[in-house]
Amino acid sequence: MIRRASANCAAVTCPNSVLAACYYLRVIVVMYMHAPAEEAEELPALAAGVKVALGGSAAATVVLGVFPSLVLDAAGRAAQLVK
Repeated sequence: MIRRASANCAAVTCPNSVLAACYYLRVIVVMYMHAPAEEAEELPALAAGVKVALGGSAAATVVLGVFPSLVLDAAGRAAQLVK
């Protein structure tokens, strides 16, 4: 029974993977293999608030990626309080 379920899962997953690969390969082709637009507009400078938000998000991602126990321990303690 488990093998049949695995085969069914593979039958669904493989075509989805092919579709996803086609989608992302199209994006890569447009990004790297087509000539750029004749004149690209220069983007305006980011506001200070946006820079702070991006920096904070990047720092939180790195810290939580390196030290996930900070959040997991706090979540465990909160779960104990709820019980």
